[in-house]
Amino acid sequence: MEKTANRIASFFIAQGAAEEDDRDIYVYGLTIGLSTAQNILLTALVGFLLGVPLKALAFILPFAVTRLFAGGAHAKTAWGCAVSSAAILASALLLIRFTPETAQTPATLGLLTVSAALVFLFAPAEHPNRPISPRERATFRRRSRAIALVTAGICVGLILMQIRDYPFCISLGLAAAGATLTPGTIKRR
Repeated sequence: MEKTANRIASFFIAQGAAEEDDRDIYVYGLTIGLSTAQNILLTALVGFLLGVPLKALAFILPFAVTRLFAGGAHAKTAWGCAVSSAAILASALLLIRFTPETAQTPATLGLLTVSAALVFLFAPAEHPNRPISPRERATFRRRSRAIALVTAGICVGLILMQIRDYPFCISLGLAAAGATLTPGTIKRR
């Protein structure tokens, strides 16, 4: 992914649309953008293959937004990230597809409780490739916690409106993001 981002940055620099001095910033941003596009395409593909594209979206949105501010475990390579993401997504969508409707609400409430606790305890998780300052840490902690609370509120609201499937999908997304924060999944400094 980074090689592709470097090539794109080189193209922009050669065209005069970017400065060589800012190459690292462009490569970093392009890498994140390419990775995000790859994950969105992967989510759409897996969702369509399993026949649940909207539920795939309901899963991936809280997962991605939480990870944006909470951080968590990362694969060592872009390929590892793609494979891990596909496995997490496919597992979640299979759970969504085969969990009986009567079990979804209790499962949602349990997942929300555990995943919110993980976010409150461990977020943000710093990654060696992206150290965070004490000021950013405080901001990311507040945002991560707010995301967990808003996600829980949305799920409870949907349950109260008797919409059963989507709260379960959303809570699984938050739970998957929370699981990547556990001390056993990442090396802390």
